[in-house]
Amino acid sequence: MNHPPKALVDALIAIAQDMIEEYDQQIKALEPTAKTEKKALIIQREMASLCNRAGLVGFAHPNYCEDARIPDSRFRTTTAHYPAVTAYYGSLSEDDRRVVLPYLHSLYFMSINFLIPWKAELIRAEGAGDAAAAFELGLKIHTVTRVLEARRNWWKENADRLPAMPADIRDGKELKA
Repeated sequence: MNHPPKALVDALIAIAQDMIEEYDQQIKALEPTAKTEKKALIIQREMASLCNRAGLVGFAHPNYCEDARIPDSRFRTTTAHYPAVTAYYGSLSEDDRRVVLPYLHSLYFMSINFLIPWKAELIRAEGAGDAAAAFELGLKIHTVTRVLEARRNWWKENADRLPAMPADIRDGKELKA
């Protein structure tokens, strides 16, 4: 493993930031009358931003590399109901934990706190015939899923420089149920 934690955090932030900039460019290119399209792109931009603000909370702090204890405890609380993740994380050295923590926190925190509840809300909205809520929830789910999938792909592409991680944990398999 030869990937410093700060470089990993920067890479994860850049993934969502690239999408934010993409949505901003699309918003700028819209005609003033394209109100629905603009609303959709704004929602998507904000959801990509949420992946950095909430999904990487604590990691963007300048002192992250010197003190990962607070995010570590938050991560353990987030994944308490996922014994395979807890066991994997517990088996790592302190240095490897600092590398995997931002990635796993992003994946599990965003899934547990946003994607899973939004999917349940989407089912209720569709059942109630609430097209506006279904539209917005669909955009939110799609965008957060897009960011997390890009982050999964980044991990896979850089796996040779990162701590070994079982595919089930890396991909959040138990979250997809």
